[in-house]
Amino acid sequence: MSKSLYQNQNEFNIIRYGAVKGGQTLCTGAFQEAIDTCSNQKGGRVVVPPGTWLTGTIVMKDNVELHLAAGATILGSMNQEDYLTSEQNNLSHKINNHFALIYAKKAEHIAITGTGVIDGQRKHQY
Repeated sequence: MSKSLYQNQNEFNIIRYGAVKGGQTLCTGAFQEAIDTCSNQKGGRVVVPPGTWLTGTIVMKDNVELHLAAGATILGSMNQEDYLTSEQNNLSHKINNHFALIYAKKAEHIAITGTGVIDGQRKHQY
């Protein structure tokens, strides 16, 4: 495996946190636990191995490199309930906005690397 972008060479494979490949089992919790642990341990690389991994919103944290190995696909869930939401006021009513598949706010030293694929499964209709 290639070197991490960060000096700290800790690697956190999502399988160790319960991710199940195949694109049928929601792996959001495994992704998030791996990212949180990586960040809490001063950073490193969260590894997405070959296979298809179904998820909702993944929240990136400080000092995390999300690395998609060759043959890895992060597959966005088609279920809106699998995505985080935030409530916003829009003139006279409140709107729940869904977060992106991969989200970060005020996170520093983050990266998405590798040759894998991120497939949001979104079909645009204009």
